[in-house]
Amino acid sequence: MSCAGLLIVYVQRVSLSLAIVCMVNHTALYAPQVSRSGDKPLAENATITTTLGWTTDLTTLPSNTSLDHSSAQNDQRCGNADDLTGEVPNSDEDGPFEWDKRTQGLILAALYIGYSIGQIPTSIAIHHFGIRKTLSGCFLVMSLCHALCHPAALLSPWAVFTLRIISGIGQGNAIISAFALWRNWAPVHEQSRLMGISFCGEMLGSIAAFYLTSLLCRYGFLDGWPSVFYIFGGVGVVWSIGWFLLMRDSPEQHPCISPAERRYIVMTRAADTEVDKVSVPWRSILRCPCFWAYAAALLSFAWGLFLMLSNLPTFLYEVMHFDIESNGVYSMLPYIATFVAVSAAGFIFDLILERRIMSKLVLRKVVTFLSATVPGILLVVMSHMQCHQATLVVTMLTIAVGLSGLAIPGGFVVYAYDFAPRYAFQIFTVVNTVTTITGVIGPYLVAVITADRTQEQWQIVFYITGAVYLLSTIIFCVLARAGVQPWAVPGKETEVPPPPTEDSEIHLN
Repeated sequence: MSCAGLLIVYVQRVSLSLAIVCMVNHTALYAPQVSRSGDKPLAENATITTTLGWTTDLTTLPSNTSLDHSSAQNDQRCGNADDLTGEVPNSDEDGPFEWDKRTQGLILAALYIGYSIGQIPTSIAIHHFGIRKTLSGCFLVMSLCHALCHPAALLSPWAVFTLRIISGIGQGNAIISAFALWRNWAPVHEQSRLMGISFCGEMLGSIAAFYLTSLLCRYGFLDGWPSVFYIFGGVGVVWSIGWFLLMRDSPEQHPCISPAERRYIVMTRAADTEVDKVSVPWRSILRCPCFWAYAAALLSFAWGLFLMLSNLPTFLYEVMHFDIESNGVYSMLPYIATFVAVSAAGFIFDLILERRIMSKLVLRKVVTFLSATVPGILLVVMSHMQCHQATLVVTMLTIAVGLSGLAIPGGFVVYAYDFAPRYAFQIFTVVNTVTTITGVIGPYLVAVITADRTQEQWQIVFYITGAVYLLSTIIFCVLARAGVQPWAVPGKETEVPPPPTEDSEIHLN
């Protein structure tokens, strides 16, 4: 259920980044030599007023026929390419809205505004009402808001902006709920694989979103793109009902669990049940190098994740010139690689730790290097590829995004459970809230940097991403420490029994 919930969260999150390509009238926005009526040229000193009120002075543009001359040249150069896709996007794929790049950036960033401001309040709600009730309610509201994006878009881009903020609050709750769930349910020996399976929903959701959105945009009802919102929103409503009926906050509360399984989980989980009754030592946490190592690593992970989810389809459309169907197919390939990597890595990392092939800290640092530095290098190199090298671009993107997923089961994402298992949920909530600012800044910053849609402008974006990855890796490797920190050790420790064997009495339903 947790995996399915995160799948739906990411379907609703990512689908707009591809659907917006179908919703925008690119011909009207990027062919200013033709008037809105299409029958006479614009005046020499004409301006265009965008949907949200910004004004573009056309006298600052080249005197030729396009806002983006280099893009037009690339279209001509790659229009007959046989590499992955030979179809150049055209006016047949235009949508009804003349939303310029800044407007699109604000709409894409809106979800992360809600995601950021809603996490701490929803974590308080989880504390008082439990994961089951809080998440069911938030998920229901989030899904209804997603379904209403179609009529909102017809009304105003600001209406979509508002709904996405509300959706972001629900999505923030879903992420921290999925993290908090394993505080009560995960035996310490199975943390990596259980969190890996759970968070695989993120990759599966990205895969489903890119592929299904591209198909719905072209073949869906109500002219295609509106079906994206109604279908994915409806699935979320069904899941929220199922979660409320089937879920319980802990093994102690679940009516279907066997006594043996309940006893084993309670005895082997990392967190103690008394943690909610004690105050969180924030002063000690903020003085701890481990906390800042965790924060730096999670910041870079969030930057790269949100950048890819929000802007990958736009990059493939503007620089690689993929049509909408090819865009959906090739945007999902990196997340297929991530799903495979995360699914396998959870079991491998648990095996490495059980057999003591390397220490937990060494494993975290090695995985962090592989999941951050290597993707950063690949993205920088990829940004210099030309549109006729589309196969190489997609391959490098697939490897980069696939490797970044290793951070979930074996890297810094689970590191909070290493140095402060009692307070891992609180630390994750606060750090994740702060790092979500990258989701707010990222789409808008990318929209400003890539205003002319040139490859050189996109290179700046990927150079920034590579620098963020490299700096965070250095900080994590220098500051991360092994073992539970003194301020996180409970007053009374209990011995953790070994994992069950085939001869044990524990039988799992």
